[in-house]
Amino acid sequence: MTERPDHHPEASSGNDPTAGATPPPPDSGRVPTYNPPPRSEQNLAPVSGPPAYAPIPGGAGLNLRPAAPAKSYLLPAVLLTLFCFMPTGIVAIVYALRTNSMAAAGHYEGAAAASGKARLWLIITVVAGLLWGLFFLVPALSNS
Repeated sequence: MTERPDHHPEASSGNDPTAGATPPPPDSGRVPTYNPPPRSEQNLAPVSGPPAYAPIPGGAGLNLRPAAPAKSYLLPAVLLTLFCFMPTGIVAIVYALRTNSMAAAGHYEGAAAASGKARLWLIITVVAGLLWGLFFLVPALSNS
C-alpha cells in the first residue's frame, strides 16, 4: 500500500473524530447576518405568464375556488330550531357553522359536504316538527 503525503495514519487512528481536522476560526463575538443581494433592475424584472396556481386550460388543473360558494343555511337553521324542532335544529346549526368555517379556511370540498348535511338536517327538522305537531299538539288541542 502506498502512503499518500497528506495522509497521516497516526492522526486518523483513534476515536477522536476531530483528529486531523482544521481548527475553527476564532469567534469574533458577532452574530452572522444575512445580507440580501442589492436591488437592481435585473432582479426586479416583471414576471410574465399565468400565476402558478392557475388551472391548466382544458386540463385537470387544481381548482382553488369553486364555481359557487357552498350555501351555509345558517338563517333557516336558526329559524327552524326556534319554531319547529329544537334537537335536530341544533344539529343543522352546527353543520351550517361548519360550512362557514371550512369555506373561510379554503376547504371548499369539506364546506360543500357540510352544506349538504346542514340541508339534510333542515329537512329532518321540518319533518320532525310536523310529526311532533301531529302526534302531540293536535290531540292535546282536540281534547280541550
